[in-house]
Amino acid sequence: MFIDSHAHLDYPDFENTRDEVIAKALRAGVKKIISVGTTIDSSKKAVRLAERFKGIVFATAGLHPHDIDETMGFERQLEEIKKIITTEKIVAVGECGIDYSSTHEDDGSTDPYEIKKQRDSFTRQLDLAKEKELPLIVHSRAAEEDTFEILSQEKYKNLCGVVHCHTGSMDIAKKVLDLGFYIGFTGIITFPSAAELSEVIAEVPLDRILIETDAPFLAPVPYRGQRNEPAYVVEVAKKIAEIKNVTLEEVANATVKNAEDLFGI
Repeated sequence: MFIDSHAHLDYPDFENTRDEVIAKALRAGVKKIISVGTTIDSSKKAVRLAERFKGIVFATAGLHPHDIDETMGFERQLEEIKKIITTEKIVAVGECGIDYSSTHEDDGSTDPYEIKKQRDSFTRQLDLAKEKELPLIVHSRAAEEDTFEILSQEKYKNLCGVVHCHTGSMDIAKKVLDLGFYIGFTGIITFPSAAELSEVIAEVPLDRILIETDAPFLAPVPYRGQRNEPAYVVEVAKKIAEIKNVTLEEVANATVKNAEDLFGI
């Protein structure tokens, strides 16, 4: 049995094939899928999918750092996310975090307004997770310093969660582990260019690892270039087993336990 701890089943890529995609995942041994919200609409759709596929799909609600809608207004968006978290069956807050990868000025610096906006959104969602006693799904890209500075604050010391889609160094992984968070690995680890990431996986304890697809993105080898889907999380597990020189069953059992413990599913 496997759990895909991070997929976006609400995305249009699955519009006419969700039943087939979930059936395929079940046949592959993927018994549970976390459908991760990134906007108000995305989070609501994740909730509806969890209701429709009860016991298989589980929903989260959050505001991705690149999906802060200027026209709607920051406060209104956060209030809507809070309403979803308060009134619906949600297993985590997120996907939330900080991502400066596409917010650079001509001189290479990051727009100060963008920094403030993303930091504010992240901290407000951390406050929600703390208030509702829910785990976090954290997105951090080109922003590790700010991400860990915020997560390390005293008021957030009891939060738990996962930093998803880890592609960084072991130094960054150690910071995640020191916070007591899990580390999520995607199909990127199967890419030929992922030698350094293999070294990180070799060092990260199996009891701190989650496996994920980030579907419909980041399809693993041998499906690279195609639409990703939850069934392919098995390829991530296989690669981890290969790197750690353990059985696939050991990886499956450990990562299932980790996901069930974190999300309470």
